Amino acid sequence: AARMLTQASHLFFRRDQAGPALELAERAWQLVGDEVAATDLELSGTLAWARVHLGQTEEGRALALRCAEISEQRGETANGPQIGWCLSWLEEYDTARALIERAARAHREAGAFGDLAYVLFHLAELEFRTGRLAAAYAAAQEATRLAGQTGRDQLLMADQTVLATVEAVIGRAEDARTHATQALALAGATFNHTFVARANAALGLLELSLGRAPEAVAVLELVERTMARSDCVEPSIVEWLPDLIEAYIRADRIDEARPRLELWEQRAAQTQRLWALAAAARYRGLLAAEDEIDAHFEEALALHDRTPSPFERARTELCYGERVRRAGR
Repeated sequence: AARMLTQASHLFFRRDQAGPALELAERAWQLVGDEVAATDLELSGTLAWARVHLGQTEEGRALALRCAEISEQRGETANGPQIGWCLSWLEEYDTARALIERAARAHREAGAFGDLAYVLFHLAELEFRTGRLAAAYAAAQEATRLAGQTGRDQLLMADQTVLATVEAVIGRAEDARTHATQALALAGATFNHTFVARANAALGLLELSLGRAPEAVAVLELVERTMARSDCVEPSIVEWLPDLIEAYIRADRIDEARPRLELWEQRAAQTQRLWALAAAARYRGLLAAEDEIDAHFEEALALHDRTPSPFERARTELCYGERVRRAGR
């Protein structure tokens, strides 16, 4: 019964409804009791996911780190990648990498290529978040190819979203558009709201990277409407709101940027994600009066110093340079 409740909770995650997912995960835990549930990676990993989705950061972190320790002790590979994904949201990158890379090695050695496609999605996500773009691109390409060859459409959808995101950043615009569009079709057919949002977020990032702010706004407002149905407050699961804020600023729609920035600041403060706090300071710097520019950007750069995010740091440095140039400096 606990296993069934746990599986049911994942259906709510696909609809971005973490509240009902948490309720089911807690019921599953209660059914088997603390002693058993605390050592069961599926039950405790799902509960960690739900807590992180809802902004219960420290409770979720403690559970996820405990899961990582158990996974390492047992040398298991079934739950490790999903736990690693959760830990990457929490910026526990080294622990996440150990779990994901161990699973990737095991599946590659066993020739379990369908499972490898699943693990490589998580690896590509991790590489992208830590700024290793060439490694992210290679992992996402291989994951997409293997998911297609093994007929795993849900995996193909996920792999294409991360591939499109990487391609948007490294300048492969047509490939990014193709893969995001294909992922959208698969996500829409299965009503997977999270990956509908992720695919559109990739398209929004692409338009922003091409300097097409109005087009970026149009796509990212679709993400906003999708996420309005969600109770998720964890900023790392779908990274879209900072891009919408920047797109509004670059489209000279400042009155629409300000309330979104206030919402982002609230989520960053609640979860204490370093990259999210840095992004908030970055956009405060873009909107600041001339005598306040440096304080905001220096705050952002100090936060970047505490996490391996060279791409995010580069975005901050670019915005800083643009802002002081406009101030005649």
